[in-house]
Amino acid sequence: EPICQEHFRDIDADTVDFVDNYDGSMQEPVLLPTTFPNVLVSANMGIAVGMASNICSFNLAEVCRTTIALIKNPDADLLDTLPAPDFPTGGEILYDPAQMLQIYQTGRGSFRLRAKWRYVKEGNMIEIYEIPYTTATEIILDKVAELIKANKVREISDMRDETDLNGLKLTIDLKRGADPDKLMQKLFKTTTLQDAFGCNFNILIAGMPRVMGIREISQRGEALLLSMPKMNLEQLQKIWNLSSKPYKLSFAVQCSVAIDSTRTRTVGRVKDVELTLDEKSIVQKGRRPS
Repeated sequence: EPICQEHFRDIDADTVDFVDNYDGSMQEPVLLPTTFPNVLVSANMGIAVGMASNICSFNLAEVCRTTIALIKNPDADLLDTLPAPDFPTGGEILYDPAQMLQIYQTGRGSFRLRAKWRYVKEGNMIEIYEIPYTTATEIILDKVAELIKANKVREISDMRDETDLNGLKLTIDLKRGADPDKLMQKLFKTTTLQDAFGCNFNILIAGMPRVMGIREISQRGEALLLSMPKMNLEQLQKIWNLSSKPYKLSFAVQCSVAIDSTRTRTVGRVKDVELTLDEKSIVQKGRRPS
């Protein structure tokens, strides 16, 4: 797949450092030379000793546009190019701009996700076709069955999973006279058809965990900016051709943490990198340590 190629592009051209694997039998990359900030594109959750991480996913195109905007203007408004997370399971976000901005700035916070549904009048049934990323169809079915047995929900005659190759679908058969809107409001309150996603953008930087906001991740994320000084100039040309205005970028400023004495071994061999970028050419100036 083309997107997979972007994770390994030019990996054999000294774009990233290699280290011994767990038993020293082979070499493995310290990080993958992805050409986009994959840490923000792929949702991931992890729990370790004394720490945890929970990063929601964002739209690939919006992440790339945001990264370019921040390179051109570090003070760019994040909500202009990255309005909200984007999950593979769909659903809708109960959007609060102030809440979302807090998550973007601090890397911590939560927001609510809700399933999408439609009422099919011909069959007097509800079809749920998108669910929150934080739940699963089995969890929803089990919870609804529990509510029915406890007589807390009486409007449902049957519920089944009709998911197939066309996509996810949970079907609820309604009893005569049941109000679908009132039933769904009740299910949102009592099941994971509406759920919260707690954000904790805890990322390893030079082997140390650090909670960062979207702006700092985009500027210092190892998926893009930290590997840029070692990227192929032709690839950089393709990235910056998306920009309509010429501008200059000094990696000594943008990646100062990445290229100081504490990070030289991790990031690479190029120091004091300065790029002059316009629509036609890229000039690289660098000094290699002795």
